[in-house]
Amino acid sequence: MALSTAIVSAPISVNGINTAANISVSGGEYSINGGAYTTTTGTVNNAASVTVRHTSSANHATNTDTVLTIGGVADTFTSTTLTAPVVTHTLNVTKTGTGSGTVTSTPTGINCGTDCTETYSGKIIKLTAVVGTNSLFTGWSGACSGTSTTCNVTVTNLQNVTANFDYITYNLTITKVGNGTISSSPAGIDCGADCTEAVNKGSTVTLTATPDMGYKFTGWTGGCTGTATTCTITMNAAKTVTATFKAIFPLTVSKTGTGTGKVAATGINCDTSATPDCTETYIKDTRVTLTATATAGSRFTGWSGACTGTTCAVTMNEAKNVTANFDFITFNLTVAKVGNGSVTSNPAGIDCGADCAEAFRSMTPATAVTLTATPDAGYKFTGWTGGCTGTATTCTVTVSAAKSVTATFRPIFTLTVNKIGTDTGTVTSTPTGINCGTDCTEDYLAGTAVTLTAKAAKGSRFTGWSGSCSGTSTCRVALSAAAAAVANFITP
Repeated sequence: MALSTAIVSAPISVNGINTAANISVSGGEYSINGGAYTTTTGTVNNAASVTVRHTSSANHATNTDTVLTIGGVADTFTSTTLTAPVVTHTLNVTKTGTGSGTVTSTPTGINCGTDCTETYSGKIIKLTAVVGTNSLFTGWSGACSGTSTTCNVTVTNLQNVTANFDYITYNLTITKVGNGTISSSPAGIDCGADCTEAVNKGSTVTLTATPDMGYKFTGWTGGCTGTATTCTITMNAAKTVTATFKAIFPLTVSKTGTGTGKVAATGINCDTSATPDCTETYIKDTRVTLTATATAGSRFTGWSGACTGTTCAVTMNEAKNVTANFDFITFNLTVAKVGNGSVTSNPAGIDCGADCAEAFRSMTPATAVTLTATPDAGYKFTGWTGGCTGTATTCTVTVSAAKSVTATFRPIFTLTVNKIGTDTGTVTSTPTGINCGTDCTEDYLAGTAVTLTAKAAKGSRFTGWSGSCSGTSTCRVALSAAAAAVANFITP
């Protein structure tokens, strides 16, 4: 039945009475034979038609009873209103903030997460915020408020509730010593100017140090350690990291001189290779010790530039240049002469004459120098002494130390033999040289005593000497100048 509506019963027929009977009603009113409805007690005759009327309840699913009594018989007329229709309303939950979490409901229906909307019929719904990893619940807005993780919502119309979750963050703070920049991945720090960032709990941050020109990154302290230019840090608490940059200066090594060698230090290997490493940068105030090592056949003669003397250690408080001098190891070969002539060398260097001494390189094997003696006109080379010996005009001397050689040249004179007369014979000499016959002239060293012997041919006779010799026996000529002897042969 509809609410608060007049409800009329079906007609009731009165039968089986002989006289009028009393009629009364409780909880409503009645009508006899279509007459007016009344609540007053009256009488009714046999064969009458009676109806009962009452107003239905104002509430849903509610009975309304009317009792009609005729004579001593009573009956009840009941009407029941309709069950109330179900009315539902929507509850919407949304989540905001940087963090993670879920919202669930009691009774069930919402699990936001994924299911964030549900319909309810006039109920009180309990919402519960459950925080995710490394997050925190910061409060409700909309149909809920406050920071408690639970909230009751009466859903009598459309309701919207927002739950805010934020990540737990810790500050990462960078400080710098010296000139350079620090950047981060993920982005956030550019220090430079931005040296502090709030980082989600549990996140990893990679810091990269980039030195300015003229500086070098030397290491991390605090939340990072080591000297690598990158450092990865896990943010499980607030952390401070210090990056240190120090000024650097270049040290450049040069080499001079006739020789070869190597200069070494930490970072420097200035050798004789095709790609020597002769420059290195050092942190300010670093003390650098340089070591010079000559190669075989050379010797280190000293430093110049930022170092002097034979040892070198420099403090790098500015850019510096150092020069190492290497010269070949040499030995002097000196030639002396007795008499008139010249001495030359191969390899070149001595032309004695005028240049009678030369420094030759020390090598392995030792340098071999060939000396050649050339007498002047009227002189003869007679031999070597000192570093060379013998009478050959060439001599090879090994220059493994300083050496002196003397070349002796002596004057020579010509002894000539002539033969005259009417017949023939021969003249020979001691020492040998003349065999006149055919060889009638010979040069001899000054002071040489030459004995000439004349022998007549068969059928001839030697009659005596003239010129530088005299007499008829052998002839002895001491050569202090050119001489000529004449042998006379005649036919008897």
